[in-house]
Amino acid sequence: MLFPLRQLFKTGNRKFAALVLLFTVPLAAGAQDSVDFVEIERQARFAGAAYQSEAEVRELAEAENFELTLYHTLADIQMSFYLATDDSNKSQVIAVRGTSNVENAMLDIAFRLVTDDKTGTRLHEGFAYAGRQIYRQLAPQLKRDYRIYTTGHSLGGAVALILA
Repeated sequence: MLFPLRQLFKTGNRKFAALVLLFTVPLAAGAQDSVDFVEIERQARFAGAAYQSEAEVRELAEAENFELTLYHTLADIQMSFYLATDDSNKSQVIAVRGTSNVENAMLDIAFRLVTDDKTGTRLHEGFAYAGRQIYRQLAPQLKRDYRIYTTGHSLGGAVALILA
């Protein structure tokens, strides 16, 4: 499997190769559900928008039939994220921006493992801290009966996974 991936990277089709690499393990492990590549692409757009201005995020959200519910940057760690809501399909998207400043880099290097009080899972300290801070802001806006997607890139992806 690695040889074809190397060829994909060499030919310049890195996005496709990354998707193949990302989804090879679950598919090879015998996942029962089919992979929804349309949804994966949409979530990638939401993740990419986390680096954009509030106006640009609002524009993407509306183009995807969502309303921008919250757009926020945590002052102490300069971590940006947003929440978009689609009431017609009862779904929400939480998108978290990846590393883009010194404060974020400090979260990246705070890699000591700590035990999460809620789950008992050992987590990267910086990612867990960011996840807790973001969740405090998001919790009042989350709708329990909605499907909630989390997405992000790099640091944002790790925090999105913890939020999930």
